[in-house]
Amino acid sequence: GVLADNDKGVHAWDEAWAFYAGSLEGADGSGSGVQPYALADKRCVDFGTCTASGGSAINRDIVELFRDGLQLLGAGKCTDARSVMNAITRKMAVPLVQGVLRYAWMADPVNGVSGPKAIAEGWAFARGILPQVQQCSVAAAATVRTNMDIASASAVSGGFAAVKQALESVYACMGISCGDVGGILNGA
Repeated sequence: GVLADNDKGVHAWDEAWAFYAGSLEGADGSGSGVQPYALADKRCVDFGTCTASGGSAINRDIVELFRDGLQLLGAGKCTDARSVMNAITRKMAVPLVQGVLRYAWMADPVNGVSGPKAIAEGWAFARGILPQVQQCSVAAAATVRTNMDIASASAVSGGFAAVKQALESVYACMGISCGDVGGILNGA
């Protein structure tokens, strides 16, 4: 009920956007940021999920959701804004899933593209989504963990296909779709 109070919901909403986009993106999103916004734009190239303007479809969706939520908060509809917040959180997982898939493909011995660097990056992305995957399926989380853990004796021992299948099995539960994630483009 106090919309001008910068210690309440409206401020928290603005702060969430600031943490997502960062300060280096610029007003139109064309900067060279390092926050999740930039990651989504980077991964869209790898997964064919860029919009015609070149930015990621996920960022387009998230920007729209942030605007919707801001309008709801401005109207004092905090409960409705919470459902928008949950939708944003689900969308924010997509670049992390894409990161796991990209580096699982690169670290898979069959592809032979990259070694320790790929598994280290894949593990970092996996750690970001494993709690969500675990909530959906203990078995899927175990598959991702076993294949992507940097401490494993052998990188992606079950192969890229096992990691991909495990993640795809929990997309619906995570509130994302194959269309959100896209398909990995191997440069060919």
